Amino acid sequence: MKFETLRSEIKAGKYHPLYLLHGEESYYIDEIVDLLESSVLSESEKSFNFTVFYGKDTNAIQIMEASRRLPMMAPVQLVIVKEAQYLRDITTLESYLNHIVPSTILVIVHKNKKADGRKKVFKAMEKKGVTLYSKRISERVLPDWIQSYVEDKGYSIESKATQVLAQYLGTDLSKVANELSKLFINKKKGEVIDSDDIEKNIGISKDYNVFEFQDALGNRDISRSYKIMDYMIDNQKNNPFPVIIGTLYGYFSKAFVLSKFRNPDKEIYSQLSIPPFFQSKFKAACINYSSEKLEETMIDLGKYDLRSKGVDNRNIQHAELLKELVYKILH
Repeated sequence: MKFETLRSEIKAGKYHPLYLLHGEESYYIDEIVDLLESSVLSESEKSFNFTVFYGKDTNAIQIMEASRRLPMMAPVQLVIVKEAQYLRDITTLESYLNHIVPSTILVIVHKNKKADGRKKVFKAMEKKGVTLYSKRISERVLPDWIQSYVEDKGYSIESKATQVLAQYLGTDLSKVANELSKLFINKKKGEVIDSDDIEKNIGISKDYNVFEFQDALGNRDISRSYKIMDYMIDNQKNNPFPVIIGTLYGYFSKAFVLSKFRNPDKEIYSQLSIPPFFQSKFKAACINYSSEKLEETMIDLGKYDLRSKGVDNRNIQHAELLKELVYKILH
């Protein structure tokens, strides 16, 4: 079942006797668990009807015994098994799955990896219960996720701000949601989140970030490129070398592809995942660098990525590698 559908069901008070929540992305799993904990039982009902187990500290027998109990002064009881990926005898739960107690809501929380669908116990859970597979989101769709999340909370966000957040925060949605919550504190519903808000509340500079850096390099603006580079070297915690390399490689590789077309159409930009408001920035690189230089830059970025990981590198620090790389790109 999709996350949105499952969330809507729970909010509407429609519950199932069995849930299997599994996958690499913990955000959606945590959201459903929190929603079940806050929705199924009232605070007074929880005293006798709410049980939480942890896979490392329990066994299947204890879970089944708790699940077979009848609720007290409540229509249902809620049993949650967290960290189920560590439950050694999880296959023993098969006997309970053959005789599920309808007045129990059993939630199996299997985080950080996909449940092994080859095992009979998980096949039975998928057949007899509701399953949510929470797959880790890709970098490509992360900006859209941020946009949707912000709008769902009643705010708006600038496209550039979305791109900056996606690049710096990565694909851990729990981390992204936590950082976004900082932006909502001083905003009224309906207001727009921009680069200034990100700098004030999260600490990502609006003038000295990786996107400004790639723009400066794309425009072959030597002075600004070195100014941003120096800032990044002084603030390496917020500007890790792998993020810089990854962003620049994405930028120059797309520019290289565009350089092969005299007048690239909308379809080309769409295939390269370049939104309209960023197209001019890639055109700048095509104007300021030859196709051969763009290809050479891609190769250099690959080499410096390897050197940053210790390949053919005699203990040269990331700061020195970045200085070398910027010189190679601009000259």
